[in-house]
Amino acid sequence: RLISARFPTFWLSSEASVPVGQFSRMAGPFRGIYRSQDAGESWDRVLFVTDSTSGIDLIQHPTNPNILYASMWERIRGLNYRRSGGPSSGIYKTIDGGDTWTELTNGLPQHEYVGRIGIDLSDSNPEVIYAFYDKQMSGDEENSFLGIYKTINGGISWVQTNDQNLEGMNRSFGWYFGQIRVDPINPDIAFALGVEMVKTINGGNSWDIISGYFNSDIIHVDNHALFFLPQQNTIWIGNDGGLYNTLDGGETWNHFNNIPLTQFYKMEIDPTNPDIILGGTQDNGTIQTVGDPDNWEKILGGDGFYAEIHPDNSNIIYAEYQWGQIHKTTNGGGNWEGIGYEFREDRTNWSTPFIMDNTNPNILLIGTFRIWKTI
Repeated sequence: RLISARFPTFWLSSEASVPVGQFSRMAGPFRGIYRSQDAGESWDRVLFVTDSTSGIDLIQHPTNPNILYASMWERIRGLNYRRSGGPSSGIYKTIDGGDTWTELTNGLPQHEYVGRIGIDLSDSNPEVIYAFYDKQMSGDEENSFLGIYKTINGGISWVQTNDQNLEGMNRSFGWYFGQIRVDPINPDIAFALGVEMVKTINGGNSWDIISGYFNSDIIHVDNHALFFLPQQNTIWIGNDGGLYNTLDGGETWNHFNNIPLTQFYKMEIDPTNPDIILGGTQDNGTIQTVGDPDNWEKILGGDGFYAEIHPDNSNIIYAEYQWGQIHKTTNGGGNWEGIGYEFREDRTNWSTPFIMDNTNPNILLIGTFRIWKTI
């Protein structure tokens, strides 16, 4: 998070461990919290914990810019290895504009499984701060939620909120989320963002799950951003399905599905009818348009990746979602059947490549850690 205190002082929390352009997720000397006092011309690192501990979130007191809170996250990722937590993860506070920092520990988790931490404070009562803790997976657990903590005295002491019903809100990849937001007017209202989105209206005495797979036809899962616009009584949400807002605190949602920035993994044009275009999209399935590039229909769910259209019969389509779950339709996407069960136990990529033989459309090849072929 990049924040500005008052011109010309800027703040930046940095995950990078080596200079930009190099592989930046292994241990290295550049992680931490940085401060610029000349509008970004130069930067000084003012908080460093370890060479594998990143600055991941940063908040500032609304009336005293010398008070800031930073969450630090022990995180290393390699080609075949990921550690998303550790004992150096924690929350730090400065009251002198970043010259010195103190770790806040009273009532907060401190062990090797502490993962990413999201923090936010109340604009109307800055002594109230919420912290959303992810947990590094240590074995066969299905969920990575660790807890939501709260302080009412500026971080001197913390208590865990009544969050026992939220264990599954991050599923197994809480490092992907980590955001919590406090209503700028009412410090008892807060939202935490994961696969599901949760809300409290009583300062954490209870939490309600207000979006998830149970209502994903109304609002998409995987929530990453929330912004309050109190003068219009509006809350804006950004998630893997796009942009939403609510005018009633999350009871109902409006989807702004007219922003042309879907992430396609692969596009495919029908060889017999170039008006038909389809492709796999990040967390939004395989989608298709027929003659109108502003009007798309989802024809297969999950994360959409590779797709192929039969060169002589556009009703025959092959598409997939994550881990090589390949499917076939013979009616243009109305019905699908799973195929390729022979390689389902193989080690596959999240995006698993497959291709149709240009000379014989009955031949498909798919790559797991080896090549499979059907004739």
